[in-house]
Amino acid sequence: MQSKIKPLPIHPPPESEENLSSWVETLAKANKTKFAVLFKYIKKAAREYGLVQALVNLTEHPTDLISNFHNNFKSKFWENSNQCPIQNCDYRSDKNHEIILHMSLKHDLGGKWYSCSHCNYKTKIKRNLPKHLSFKHDIDVKWHNCLHCDYKCKEKSYLKKHLSFRHNIGVKWHECPHCDYRGKDKINLEKHLANIHDVGVKWHECPHCDYKAKQDPNLVRHLAHKHNIGLKWYECPHCDYKTKHQSYLTHHMAFIHDINPKWYNCSQCDFKTKDRGSLRNHLANIHDVGVKWHECPHCDYKAKLKETLKSHLAHKHEINVKWHKCPRCDYKAKASGELVKHLANIHDIGVKWHECPHCDYKAKQKTNLTAHLADIHDIGVSLHECPHCDYKGKHARLLRHHLANIHDIGVEWHECPHCDYKAKLRNTLIKHLANIHDIGVKWHECPHCDYKAKQKINLTTHLSSIHDIGVNWHECPHCDYKAKQARLLKFHLANIHDIGVKWYKCPHCDFKTKTKGTLTYHLANIHDIEVKWHECPHCDFKTKIKGTLKRHLANKHDIGVKWHHCPHCDYKAKQANPLKRHLANIHDINVRWYECPHCDFKTKIKFNLKNHLTNIHDIDIKKRTKKVKEF
Repeated sequence: MQSKIKPLPIHPPPESEENLSSWVETLAKANKTKFAVLFKYIKKAAREYGLVQALVNLTEHPTDLISNFHNNFKSKFWENSNQCPIQNCDYRSDKNHEIILHMSLKHDLGGKWYSCSHCNYKTKIKRNLPKHLSFKHDIDVKWHNCLHCDYKCKEKSYLKKHLSFRHNIGVKWHECPHCDYRGKDKINLEKHLANIHDVGVKWHECPHCDYKAKQDPNLVRHLAHKHNIGLKWYECPHCDYKTKHQSYLTHHMAFIHDINPKWYNCSQCDFKTKDRGSLRNHLANIHDVGVKWHECPHCDYKAKLKETLKSHLAHKHEINVKWHKCPRCDYKAKASGELVKHLANIHDIGVKWHECPHCDYKAKQKTNLTAHLADIHDIGVSLHECPHCDYKGKHARLLRHHLANIHDIGVEWHECPHCDYKAKLRNTLIKHLANIHDIGVKWHECPHCDYKAKQKINLTTHLSSIHDIGVNWHECPHCDYKAKQARLLKFHLANIHDIGVKWYKCPHCDFKTKTKGTLTYHLANIHDIEVKWHECPHCDFKTKIKGTLKRHLANKHDIGVKWHHCPHCDYKAKQANPLKRHLANIHDINVRWYECPHCDFKTKIKFNLKNHLTNIHDIDIKKRTKKVKEF
């Protein structure tokens, strides 16, 4: 059959170790044509003559030379145009130009490298180089300014998104056909349909465990984090820190070692931060700059962040809730992060211990280790100073709390519609409404006794303390003490063994204490420093402690009283603790006996055991005595 293929003008022979794909690129360069054009021509010829005969006709080289050539193309690749033709590559696309771009970037076939003259950056996409010069080196920058606020950006598409999301200009809403959800971006609607309604879902399953994900990037992260597949560690050259994300390493070096930090200064006050997101949050929370309120359609709640509103809708109104169930018990959570914490804390599943390099402390969560390093060893501390007094805190939230409580700055009062009570925190008002007026109460009942609580955490504490359910014991490595809560073990180690102790010294006298709260109490009561008086509106009583005022109002004026009734007799108390003592002492319910280790004496009151040891056995006991629970 006579060939219809026109031979190439220049057809150099292949090198001894050259493969077929690189030789095609060599032919394209020699004939001053693009790799994509020549590759398309070869595919067309291969459909008619086969690959070997097509190359023989194209280059006029002997058939034996072409047949013995190292062919790294897939067999009959021209019959399947939606996948990469290179062997051992699984990339697929329905668009031919994406296949060509993939071959250029992944397999370095065709294309011209465009290099930055200021750094090591290079790209095969010509339009990416001006963007890089603009974003990284501020060369030939063209700013796009928003006409409605101070926002500006280097990319026109960013301005378009800003106008849409911040000012609702040029918005095209994409509505969900199954619920009231609508989004400004089509991809967000697709995610919503997949995550909430399971529409258009393509599951990506892990070959090593039962995990599956609706999005491929989530599976990639799972493989890296859980199975160490495709994992690349980024190590800090200045300490032992390492991470799976390069951005985290850059963040670590800036925050911990002050290497190439970029400071973001507040235009309204002296606040500055190394994190751009923290500046946005500061401007929104403190100065109400750039705030876009997101209002709840079902109640008066509003939030400055869309994600906060979504969380509110899920937790308070159970809208768009996706339950995450524990495979080991009946626990379920509305957020995946809460389930992960539950599995780690209760079932020890997926636990990765984070150990302190300076002491024996270890934590299941990295944030707890970071807080420990800052609080105990002063490592990685970024002090936040009050502009109105000498106060400084290790966390921004502590400074916000201080400004609100001491200086009434950034305070938004939340008033009770049923009484004169008002609070600086919305959650405090919600607790007040539930505890005092029984509004919005959701009772959490104990399945083992008559106990019920208005807060889930109180039920969890009850189950742990009374029924030993869900208990994760924290044992002291130096004695037989063990506790059901980590903070109690920490308190024990500090007070009994002087481990992890940080002394808080009074600057005005010789007083020192192991807890910051005790120092604050001492400064207020002894030296009248940072005192905030809480006055009774019904008499001349005033106190430095808010809790004392609440007890005074309840005991003296019967205001805010919640009676705790004994189910076995007519006894009632204004506080829960007296009722507990009554039940133990009178009815022998939930009794905790304190036994003397030297004789048969036992008592329901710890103080009585101390007196017994001192008066009878001449022992001055300071350490925690053994508790024996009677069933």
